[in-house]
Amino acid sequence: MRRYSHILVCVFVVIFVFSLISSIHAQSTKQVAPPKVPALPCSGTIQAINPTAKTITVNGALCKNKSFTSEVDISGFKVGDRVSVKYRLENKKHIATSVSKVDSGSQPPTFSCNGNIKAINPTSKTLTVKGMNCDGSFTSEVSIDSFKVNDHVVVKYVQQGDKKIAKSVERWSIKKPTAPILPVKKP
Repeated sequence: MRRYSHILVCVFVVIFVFSLISSIHAQSTKQVAPPKVPALPCSGTIQAINPTAKTITVNGALCKNKSFTSEVDISGFKVGDRVSVKYRLENKKHIATSVSKVDSGSQPPTFSCNGNIKAINPTSKTLTVKGMNCDGSFTSEVSIDSFKVNDHVVVKYVQQGDKKIAKSVERWSIKKPTAPILPVKKP
């Protein structure tokens, strides 16, 4: 009788070890989904397109001559089309997840950038602005008489061909806190 109890204990130990190993193996082979990456926006005019290679180059305010490899069919597009592209970065490459035409009958998209005025001509209503997300010349539809070189400004503009038309130019400043900043007490 003792002999059977030893055999029974050994069988239970083997079953326990086998179930433990299989549960550990199941946990280690479970695939983890990659984190979702938000789509980045870009809009502008198609400068180059190769539907066979699925590549497209777009020039716009937020994407200057940016090239994409497309996951979607781009055979219906041509150079000169105004498009909106949503893309993600993957291994330092821009992967277009959607490409859609921007209706040419609608209002062109308004872009915004900020920087310092490097040159200004109130007579011809032109100004040159340079900053982190702004580098170029603008023809203004609004008065720029009150601005001077080195003013930090926010320019809202539309792209018309190669020209940037400023719809508004405003001074930009960092607002100072209205209440004093008190030191944090350490416990």
